[in-house]
Amino acid sequence: MDTAAQIKEDLIAKIKESEDLDFLKALQNLFDASYHEPFSLTAEQQAAIELGKSQIESGLFTTHAQLMANARQWLTQK
Repeated sequence: MDTAAQIKEDLIAKIKESEDLDFLKALQNLFDASYHEPFSLTAEQQAAIELGKSQIESGLFTTHAQLMANARQWLTQK
């Protein structure tokens, strides 16, 4: 199994060898995106998340399979 150090060394070597500017720019964008601070939620957004969590814990949700079955049934009634 690769260790973090081995993966880093392999990536560094591949980056050094690459002449593909598009690839290098895409890689730079990936790194830049990974260093951004997480989103800050407003109090309203946080409250909505907490409400959703409590609804899930109470069983007040529909599974994807249930939703798709309901949609198929509704479409066959038309």
